[in-house]
Amino acid sequence: MGDTEYALLLVSVAGGFSDQVIDAACGAGARGGTVIKGRQRSDERTRQRFGISLQEEQDFVMIVVPREEKTAVMTAINTACGLGAPAHGVVVAMPVEEPWDWNKKEAYWLVHQYASFFLFILPAPGQREAPRH
Repeated sequence: MGDTEYALLLVSVAGGFSDQVIDAACGAGARGGTVIKGRQRSDERTRQRFGISLQEEQDFVMIVVPREEKTAVMTAINTACGLGAPAHGVVVAMPVEEPWDWNKKEAYWLVHQYASFFLFILPAPGQREAPRH
């Protein structure tokens, strides 16, 4: 993942399993996360390729962790909520660029606040545009 100090874990699970993801992640050292409720769309090719039918209602969980904790947190999530579990979860990691000299507490706060703000401006399911405020 390069020289970044943090990783963003993106987790997709069946609807209602986000608490299990957060519990598993926190048990491995994470400090919380942001949950997005949504819908997953798949086609016949996806079902054939992966051998599963993706759940319509999905929970998407975003978790920021220090790079050193990434593997342990991903393993804990996969063990508790992976494809073999009822949650049918998938977890991926992306590097988080850090343009300022933040301390760790500020970095966690800022990323989670940004994610919460971003969710506020997304359109609700079934809407083409975000509500205007």
